[in-house]
Amino acid sequence: MQEQNRPSLIFTARKSLWRWEIKRMLSDMDWSRGIYVSTTGAEVFQLIDNTRSALKLLMNAWPVSDGRQFVNAMVLCQSVLDGQLDPDRARDAFIEAAWEANVVVRERAKSHP
Repeated sequence: MQEQNRPSLIFTARKSLWRWEIKRMLSDMDWSRGIYVSTTGAEVFQLIDNTRSALKLLMNAWPVSDGRQFVNAMVLCQSVLDGQLDPDRARDAFIEAAWEANVVVRERAKSHP
């Protein structure tokens, strides 16, 4: 009787893992706290609160296309999206890249429950 249940348990475990993997791939990898950034130097700020948005901004609208922190942020964002690192590692790298590029950064206020 146990042998008959074993394939069912393996299938259930694989199915659960597969669902988790799809959910992770579709996730934006939210940060614990978002930040506001202005890449134009004007008082127009954009909320960045997840790794996917950060990488998109770095790739498409970043004021510089080189620099040590810029490259590091790109690599860490991709590593987070690949499931290899905690999302807040990308957040920290993104902030470092912003400072390096003279991008204005403002912390988002903590939300209270």
